[in-house]
Amino acid sequence: MLNNKELLELAENSAKDLVDFIAKEKQTKTTRIRAVEELLSTRNRQDFIDKINDIIKIDMFLSETANELVNQVMINIAPDNIVLFVTLLRFKFLTNSK
Repeated sequence: MLNNKELLELAENSAKDLVDFIAKEKQTKTTRIRAVEELLSTRNRQDFIDKINDIIKIDMFLSETANELVNQVMINIAPDNIVLFVTLLRFKFLTNSK
């Protein structure tokens, strides 16, 4: 189980990578933004991993981050804490999206 500091660091680093992922979007498209919004609205492990897969299909840029997220979600984050983690990730994403 991740301690609070590790959970915060995982969310912070992942959020920064998601912001960078969106920054690579062409102005007229919203594919990346939509994919991240869908990830940040997931409520369980399966949906979370499915949405990560969707992001990787768009661009392998996040493959390392995605792998770390999936590993932590499956090994160190209890299923009933997924919603809390996604909420934390959403908060960190918003604070890094200035």
